[in-house]
Amino acid sequence: MPSTVLEVHIFIYVYVNENNDKKKISITCFYSNKMQAFYLSFFFLLFFQVVFSQDISIKTRIIGGRRARENEFPNQVGIVRRQGSKITTCGGTIIDDHWVLTAGHCMLEDRDKDRPAKPEDVTIYLGAVDIKQSREKIEAVKIYVHPDLDPLRKPQTDIAMIRTKVRCVVGSHPSKKGYLGTDNVYTMKATVPFSNKTSYVGKTVWTVGYGKKTNDMSERPDGILQTVDLKVLPDDVCERQYPKGIYNHRFMMCAGDLNGGKGSCNGDSGSPLLLKNDQQDTQVILGLGLFGTFGGCGLKGTGGVYTKVSSFISWIEGVKEQFEEQENKEKTG
Repeated sequence: MPSTVLEVHIFIYVYVNENNDKKKISITCFYSNKMQAFYLSFFFLLFFQVVFSQDISIKTRIIGGRRARENEFPNQVGIVRRQGSKITTCGGTIIDDHWVLTAGHCMLEDRDKDRPAKPEDVTIYLGAVDIKQSREKIEAVKIYVHPDLDPLRKPQTDIAMIRTKVRCVVGSHPSKKGYLGTDNVYTMKATVPFSNKTSYVGKTVWTVGYGKKTNDMSERPDGILQTVDLKVLPDDVCERQYPKGIYNHRFMMCAGDLNGGKGSCNGDSGSPLLLKNDQQDTQVILGLGLFGTFGGCGLKGTGGVYTKVSSFISWIEGVKEQFEEQENKEKTG
C-alpha cells in the first residue's frame, strides 16, 4: 500500500419504499492520490445515480437561491427518462424551435455508454415551475450526444441535443397580446453564444434547476424550479480547486459566489448557466452544469464548473445540419 493514502467517505441515502423511508449507506474508499480520488469518487456517484436512480450528492441542487417565478425562465424544460420501473430526471434548455440542449450523460444508454438513449424513453415537460404540474409535454425523435464524451476521461464534452417531435417554442408572453391566461404554456428559446472569444468574467449569471435546495444529502428533490444568481469567475479559481489537468479552460468555465452560500451543487444534470438581458427579453446560455466542489456546495472562495457552450457552437450547428440532411434523404428516398 502506498505510504500516502487518501480516505474518502461516501454517504448515500436509498429510498426503500413509497413512503420515502430511507436507509443511509456508508462507503469508505482509499486512494493513492488526489487525481484518483476525484475521478473515481465522482464517477462512482454518477454511476450509482444513473443506474439506481437514487438521491445522492451528485444530484443537482440550487444552494442559497429561491423558487423561480412563473415565466421567468421560459427556455427551461424538465426531461424525464423512463427505463422500465426506473425514472431519471434532468434539466434542459430550449435553443431552437425543435431543439433542447442538455447534459450528455443524461442521454447515454445505461448499459452501453457509446449509444444515446432511445427517443421513445424520453419525455420533455414545458413551461412549468413545478414539473409535476406541467401543462404540456412533448416527445423526442432524435438524440445526439457529443461523440467525444467519455465520463471517465473527457467529462468536459458532457453535452447533448434533443430533437423534438413538435415545436417546443410555443405560446406568447403574458405581457403581449395573445396570451391565453394561466392555462397557456409560454416558452422561449435561449440564445447560443456567437463566439467563444468573448469573456464573461465578472458578469452576473443565473443557474436554474429542479432539485435540492440545501447541502443536506437526505433531502429529496421536490421538482420545483429553483434559481440563484452567481458571478462568472476567473479560470484560476476552479483550476486550484482540483488536481492538475481536471479543469480545462478551453471547454469549461467557472461560476459561483466567492463569499459562499450560493451555487449549484454537482450540477451535471443539464442545469444551465444563463446571462439575462431583461431589456431585450433574451437569455444567453453560457454553460451546462458539470460538477461542484467536494466537501460541500456554495463554499466560500470556490466555484462550480460548467461546460462552456461557446466551445461547441460548430458541433451544435453541425448536429442541426446532420438532422436536416437525413430528413431530406428520407423524404426524397
